[in-house]
Amino acid sequence: MPACQQAKAAYIGAIGYKLSFLGLGYESTKTLWNIEEVLLKAGDCDTNPQMFKESLDQLGISLE
Repeated sequence: MPACQQAKAAYIGAIGYKLSFLGLGYESTKTLWNIEEVLLKAGDCDTNPQMFKESLDQLGISLE
C-alpha cells in the first residue's frame, strides 16, 4: 500500500500586548485557539500510527 500523505492547515488565533512606561515594562501573549485540520489525504492513512512505532521497536530502531 502507498504511504500516507497529508496536507494540513493550522488556524491560530493569538493576542498580545507590550506596555512600557518610564523604563518599566510588561508584556503578555495568549493563544486563543489552535486548530489543525487535514485538508487532503492520499495513501493508507487509516492505520494506527502506534503500529509503526511498535514495528520499529521490534527491529531495534529508535526514533529518538
